[in-house]
Amino acid sequence: MKREKGSEKEALLCEAGLWKNSLENILQENSSFKTMLAKVLDENNSKAFLALAEDFQNSFISKDELLKELLGDVSAQNALVNKRYILNDVTLIKHQKLRNEINHFEKNFANLRLVFTQFLANHLQN
Repeated sequence: MKREKGSEKEALLCEAGLWKNSLENILQENSSFKTMLAKVLDENNSKAFLALAEDFQNSFISKDELLKELLGDVSAQNALVNKRYILNDVTLIKHQKLRNEINHFEKNFANLRLVFTQFLANHLQN
C-alpha cells in the first residue's frame, strides 16, 4: 500500500513526538534512580556496596548524557522533516537510523532498570 507523502510526514512527526515523550520519561526515571541510590547509600556504606553503587551511578550519568544527545537528535530530525516539502531518501534513512538507536537505548535502559530494581530489593531487605 502506497502512502501519500503528507501522511508519511505526519507519521514521522508523530513517531518523533512519541520518542520525545518516551525519552523524557526515561530521563525522569533515571533521575529518580539516582535519588533512590543516594537514599540506599545513606543506609549502607560497605566497600562492596559502594563499588556497586558507583557502577550504577556511572551508568545513570552515562544514560543522562545519551538521553540528552538522543533528545537533541529527535529535535533535529523533527526540524528536518518539518522543513521538507518532499521527504527524500536521506531524511528517511536518518529517521530509520534514529529509530534503531532509540530502540536499542530503550532495551538497554530496560535492562538497567531490571538490574537496579533487583539490586534495590536485595539491599533494602538487609
